Amino acid sequence: MNELVAGGNVPLPDGAVTLRVPGPFDLSVIVTGDSGKVAGDGDFVFYNQPATSGARLQGDTVTVDGRRLRPGASRVTVAVSPAEPGTPLGRLPAIALQVHGPGGLLVARFTPPRPDRETVLLLAEIYRRGPGWKLRALGQGYADGLAGVARDFGVDVAEDEATQPPAAAGPPPRAPGGRPPAPPAAGRRPPLLVRPRLCAPHPPVIHRPPEPARPGSIRPLRPPPTDSSAWSTPRGRLRARLPSP
Repeated sequence: MNELVAGGNVPLPDGAVTLRVPGPFDLSVIVTGDSGKVAGDGDFVFYNQPATSGARLQGDTVTVDGRRLRPGASRVTVAVSPAEPGTPLGRLPAIALQVHGPGGLLVARFTPPRPDRETVLLLAEIYRRGPGWKLRALGQGYADGLAGVARDFGVDVAEDEATQPPAAAGPPPRAPGGRPPAPPAAGRRPPLLVRPRLCAPHPPVIHRPPEPARPGSIRPLRPPPTDSSAWSTPRGRLRARLPSP
């Protein structure tokens, strides 16, 4: 068993491996090729899209089988974010990655340096090396949530207008029979939609400020407020779309 530090790597055994992060966290997986670009919606595995070819998310565990990834895939990046939207990772328990091979054999462990205001962390990547696969520990943090990660892997992201309050003030709509509509179920995650664009991603950055607005482009995320508890964009308020030609 190997205790990894950021930048360290270890060969992986043949077959499916599992990566587990216990605690109040969400895991996400991004599948890319040698160019580092996503190739389709299925390359982003997260709580609303928990499976793609060769990768499956179940609870606090991701299972990756390099033999079953889509053609051209050579890298799988694993990200961790807080299960409660807007919570800086520094307020949560320490992140501890456990990597198991076939049969449950513990292959490696990685405890990244404790983050501060970051709301998502690129935790590790599985990459092809010759005929086999290796795992590299990362530990690169973002203060702008999954939106920052999505942009760096070739995904345009905007706030979902459907989640914004209506422009005109007025009484809430009523269901048939005069009863007000039922509130959403407690704890239900609003949908997060992504759609890739085929362009080279930018290298990951730490505490990268929001991009300035450009005419004809999507709206950038608003700058994070001084209150560190609201640094990440609320889960489900993200929507991605293809850029204008």
